[in-house]
Amino acid sequence: MYMRKSGNKVVLVVILVVLVGAILFFWASWTKGESLHKEEIYHTIAQKNGSVVKITEVKLEDTPFTATMESRKGRRGNDTTFYQIIYVINGSEHIAWFRGVNGPYTQNRETTDAYGDVIEEIPENKSIIKEYGKRWIFDE
Repeated sequence: MYMRKSGNKVVLVVILVVLVGAILFFWASWTKGESLHKEEIYHTIAQKNGSVVKITEVKLEDTPFTATMESRKGRRGNDTTFYQIIYVINGSEHIAWFRGVNGPYTQNRETTDAYGDVIEEIPENKSIIKEYGKRWIFDE
């Protein structure tokens, strides 16, 4: 009888430890993903010989990505984060838009169709897009 009572407590403790560990893992992964987005933004702008002035997280509706993502307007999704980046090149201010993919193993995911094939993200393909990948739009 004693073994059964203590066995139940051990199982409960193990379940709680696994649950807390999983929550901490996903929180850490999410936080790391955000910092990876910012690293990529700074790196990409530096490759264009520019310097970042301001990075603002924005909603889909406030971006030019709506041309291919109309079906996701107004939906709360946690798989992508949108940024407006103001940067300067040779004293001239420019705006760029970045869609980063959230998650620990999806940072470099590309836009794909239902078969997993990488496709170009253009308005003509919006009806066959299954997963959206990271993407840049530069207003130059």
